[in-house]
Amino acid sequence: MLTRQLSILIIIISLFTTFPVFAVNWLMVQGTEKKMKGVKASGLMTIDYQRTKGSPLPVGLFKTQPAIFNQISPDLEDNESITARRLQLNFRGWLMPKTNFFINFLGGENGVTDFDEGQRIRPIDASITFNHFPKARLRAGMFKQPIGEEGLKPIFRRHYVNFSDATKQLVLERFFEQDGTPKHIPNHSAVPVSLFRDIGLQLFGHFRKHQWEHAYAVMVGQGYGLTLNDHNDELDGYIYWSSEKVFSGKGPKQQGFKFFGWYQQGKRNIKVGQQQQLGSFDRKRYGIGTSYLKQKWRLNAEYIWADGMINIGTDQSALSDAWSNNHKIMASFHTFPEEKAHGWHIDLGYQLYPFLSANIRYDYLDRATVEAKNTRTFETTTLGLTYQPNKMTRLLINYEFRKRHADYLPESHLVNQILTALDDRIAIQFERRY
Repeated sequence: MLTRQLSILIIIISLFTTFPVFAVNWLMVQGTEKKMKGVKASGLMTIDYQRTKGSPLPVGLFKTQPAIFNQISPDLEDNESITARRLQLNFRGWLMPKTNFFINFLGGENGVTDFDEGQRIRPIDASITFNHFPKARLRAGMFKQPIGEEGLKPIFRRHYVNFSDATKQLVLERFFEQDGTPKHIPNHSAVPVSLFRDIGLQLFGHFRKHQWEHAYAVMVGQGYGLTLNDHNDELDGYIYWSSEKVFSGKGPKQQGFKFFGWYQQGKRNIKVGQQQQLGSFDRKRYGIGTSYLKQKWRLNAEYIWADGMINIGTDQSALSDAWSNNHKIMASFHTFPEEKAHGWHIDLGYQLYPFLSANIRYDYLDRATVEAKNTRTFETTTLGLTYQPNKMTRLLINYEFRKRHADYLPESHLVNQILTALDDRIAIQFERRY
C-alpha cells in the first residue's frame, strides 16, 4: 500500500516546477543572535481540527465504550474536536553583550496548560545563552533537549499536525507516579508532558570545515520536563552531534545533506507491582537520522530506540477513569519500567508551488519488545498538503492511514479484535505567526 501511494505521489509531483527549500541548524535557532537592540516579541497561534469515525470498542470488558485511540487529544472526550491548540508569546533580547535571553509562554488547549486549572498559561522556555565563545556556547534554564529533528524543529517548520508514533510515544515524555497495577485509579500523568524540554545546562556550538558544518551539544538536565521539582534520583545526560554537507547558502537559507545522532540517559522513580513499592529505573533514548534539503526536495528519516519506561496505554484501550461494564475495573494508564521499543519514520516533501507543498510520511513503531505477548506494532502513512500564502500564515491538511496489531498473538485474540476498531484520522491545522 505504501509503495503504491509513494509511486502515485512521485508521478504527480514530477509534473511541477522546482522551488528552493532550506535547512537550519536547529541548535542555533534561538539565543545566538549577534546583535540585538531592545526586546523583540513574537507570537504563534494554531487552531486544530481533528476527526475519526469514533468506532467504539468491539469486545472486552469495556465493549461499546469509546476507544481511547479514536478520541482526540488533549481532552479525549470526543472523536471530533476543534481546539486553539497553541497560543504562544515569546520575548528575546540581550541581557548584556553576547548574552541572550529567551522566554516563551504557552496557552491554549494542550497537554501542558490543560493539566492544571490554575495555570492556563505556562512558561515553556526560560533560558540565558552565553555566546562569548562561538564554538563553545553555554545555555542555562528551561529549553529544548538536544534530540531528534521532530523534537528540535519549531512548530512553524513542521509539515504534519501530529508527531510520528516513535517520537510521540518514546521521546515526548509523560510522567507517571505509578505503573498502573492498581485497578481502582486512573493513574493520570503526575505533571505536564515534557514538550521535548528539560531544565539544566548545555554546552553547544558549531563550526565549518570546507563544505561541512558540524554541530554538537552536551547537556545535563533534571529529567522532569517543565516541572521545577525533580522526583528522580539522578540527573539526565544528553549528547548530540550533526554533520551537514552544505550545498549553498547559510543560516536560514542553507541547503544541505545532514546526518545526526543523539543519546539521552537518566533515572525515573515510579511505584510498581501489587504493593506499589517505589523503584528507580533506567530510561534511555537514542536515535540516528538524516535530513536532505535541496531545491524541490525535502527528505527526513530517523530511527529511535528506547530502553526502559515504556508507556503502553490503558486497559483494553478504554478511556482512563472509565469503569468496566461489570464495574470491577477502572481503566488506567500503564508503564513497563523495564521494557524496550524501537521505531522509525521517513518523510518526503516536494514544493509544488511557492505557496504549496505535498508531503508523505510513513512511520513504524514496535512497542514493548522484551516479551512477545506485550509487543504492539504501529504503522501510519500520512498524506499531507502545506498551504503557505505568506511567511506568517500556513494551513496543514493531513490524512492518516492508521494500523495497529499484535503480531505474536492470534488474530482471534482479544487484543487484535480491539485493534480492528482503530480508525483513520484527518487533521487540519491553521497557523498564524505574529
